[in-house]
Amino acid sequence: MRSQWVSNRKFMIGLFTLLMLVMVMVVGKSIQTDRTPVAVQVLGDAGQPSLPTETGVFREASRAMAFKQMPESGQYTRSLKDYYARRAFPGAPPAIPHEELNGSTYGPAPCLGCHRSGGFVPQFNAFAPITPHPELTSCNQCHVAASNGPVFRATQFVAAKEPPINQEWLQGAPPPIPHGLDMRNSCLSCHASPASPKEIRTDHPERVNCRQCHAAIVDSGQQSVFERFDGGAPWHP
Repeated sequence: MRSQWVSNRKFMIGLFTLLMLVMVMVVGKSIQTDRTPVAVQVLGDAGQPSLPTETGVFREASRAMAFKQMPESGQYTRSLKDYYARRAFPGAPPAIPHEELNGSTYGPAPCLGCHRSGGFVPQFNAFAPITPHPELTSCNQCHVAASNGPVFRATQFVAAKEPPINQEWLQGAPPPIPHGLDMRNSCLSCHASPASPKEIRTDHPERVNCRQCHAAIVDSGQQSVFERFDGGAPWHP
């Protein structure tokens, strides 16, 4: 009687183990079937940066500590109002506010002499803003001298409003980037130099990987950015 009970127990244990193995195989097969293959996109040659759109962030990284130790520019500090006054609309190339420097003509040599590295220019009693794209040397293709004369016919053009700053969602969170990044992805050029507008000058230029924390604002329209896991409506910024 006891031997029969032991035999039945072994049979039940074996059957349970077999069923468990079958279940594991079925579940594993279904997971493999529904899994989407992962494709790794190779960006150009091996020598090309893996994040080519973010390489400009590190353009001024070698001077980050110099920016950190630089004192406030005091009376020479620009404001955002001054910054936008040089532009027809937000994101437009700034006009050239001065005449020829020391009798030179406009072009890459005289322009980059001041605007490649910035610094104080005694002739104008001001700091020169650093260009975020020194590789584009045909400066006058986009930047023209400011003029108060009747250069163009009068229009009803109304410039777009400047993007608001400090749009962080949580108190103490890194503020997002409110502007486009085309030719403006060298963060320290505009946010760390002595000519930087005081409202947007960073107090931590030594943290050179800016976009690790600061994300660009994207006009999502009807596209949901985050999906709720509780079945609720998508969340839009």
